[in-house]
Amino acid sequence: MLTDKIGYLKQTDIFAGMSEAKIDEISAFIQMTNYSKGRTIFQPGDEMEKLFILKKGRVRIYRISPDGRELTLAELVPGTIFGEMALFGQTMYENFAQVVEDSLICTISRQEAVMMLKNNPQIALRLAEILGRRLIIAENHLENLGLKDVPRRLASILLELAQQSNGGLKIDKKYTHEELAKMIGTSRESVTLSLGRFRRQGWLAIEGHMMSITNADKLRDFISF
Repeated sequence: MLTDKIGYLKQTDIFAGMSEAKIDEISAFIQMTNYSKGRTIFQPGDEMEKLFILKKGRVRIYRISPDGRELTLAELVPGTIFGEMALFGQTMYENFAQVVEDSLICTISRQEAVMMLKNNPQIALRLAEILGRRLIIAENHLENLGLKDVPRRLASILLELAQQSNGGLKIDKKYTHEELAKMIGTSRESVTLSLGRFRRQGWLAIEGHMMSITNADKLRDFISF
């Protein structure tokens, strides 16, 4: 189990390039926990006492809009750190984190996480870089919600999911129309109509819930038009 934990940590961005001895030292205070599908990891108002690293599975970060809709802010992939507000001793005022499929998650107490960053400046720097990239993604997401219509918001998220999956054109996770709707703040019916349009245009291939982008250039042109 310890060997597995070290292997998982070595694949995480903030620990990349560190010696196995150093990772072994860090792993001593990191717990690995299985979370079942549907479980809420944290919700608004919770005191953030842990930092999380997703190792297997999928986790959704979302908010509830004033009209009661769930709005997905991020779909986390393995290797992603979340719950970083714990480092500042703050609560999660608006965000929920929910397990979308059975997941394996590493947890670090706030006290241990702060000590780890103090003792390892390179980890603190990598964490700052990750959070900076995440802020840019969040700003782009909010811009899409405010300025783009549903088909263009959907095209944007499909390209983003493909990039997250494998850096290519195939979306290697199964997303329902309802899940996609929550990501872009619309209805399932609107997603279904837009996906049908993309398919007819030859921009997207769909088999069940699995999707492949067949013409990324056309999708990008459509978004920017």
